[in-house]
Amino acid sequence: MALKKPPSPWADNKFYAFPWYKWFTDLWTYVTNLATTVAGLSSGVTTKVQLLTSGTTFTPPAGCYEVRIRRMVGPGSPGRGHGAASNPGAGGGAAGEALYNRILSVTPLVGITYQIGQPGTAGTGAPTAGTDTTITNGTITYTAKAGTNTSAGTQTGLTGGGRSGPTGGGGGAPATAGTDAPSEGEDTRAGASGGGGGNGAASGNGAAGGGCNEWSGGAGGTVDAATRGGGGGGAASPFGAGGIGGSAGGVANGVGGGAAPATSYGAGGGGASGGNAAQTGGAATAGAIEIEYEEQL
Repeated sequence: MALKKPPSPWADNKFYAFPWYKWFTDLWTYVTNLATTVAGLSSGVTTKVQLLTSGTTFTPPAGCYEVRIRRMVGPGSPGRGHGAASNPGAGGGAAGEALYNRILSVTPLVGITYQIGQPGTAGTGAPTAGTDTTITNGTITYTAKAGTNTSAGTQTGLTGGGRSGPTGGGGGAPATAGTDAPSEGEDTRAGASGGGGGNGAASGNGAAGGGCNEWSGGAGGTVDAATRGGGGGGAASPFGAGGIGGSAGGVANGVGGGAAPATSYGAGGGGASGGNAAQTGGAATAGAIEIEYEEQL
């Protein structure tokens, strides 16, 4: 039996009636889908991003030979508090040191260890010191320092944990503004510093904490009519804003500092406002490590 020939677009002058647009559209869809499939088969890997906020070990999957640290931060420092009576507001807490774009060589299915730095504890004065964030492959260790619990800080040039804001001074001196973190880069960057507490005079608003990249530091607290100074704002980190400084707002005993937002890893807490009773600073957030790696399909 003779084979039946397919219809020809040229037969019976039907060339212009043939559905050329649909034919070319279907062909293009087929070719692009085929190219996508071939590309996926040839690469055989997918890129993943993971945020480490707890635990101590990361196990590279099959096909993973290096881990890129996209950003890594030490914990922030809580805001400062004050004792039984203090008209000046207390300073905001510092942000942790940040690292960007570092590479660790790894072996597939062999774990590497890390430590998520924890902030110190807020009190009615300077908070306790925090612990650093670290990650290591056994040969190379990267460290992001904790934000410091003093106004001296550990900054050297562009590195180190941020400085806590000072308690408000007397004599009408304005609050000390927090220092912004240096711009992001392929390096280590110092943490931002906390804002200074208000001075306990009519102009005694607390200063805002220092900013970091697109994030602003926590706002400083406001002074009230009884000249109880506002607390300094907490410093921002690469992950978010700092805590808000306490505003007395007519509360004779003062108000404690605001905590840094839970997902603002490495940010500082706000300082307490002035008042007639002891107040504690706001809590800071722990550090974090954001990594990028390839996984075999």
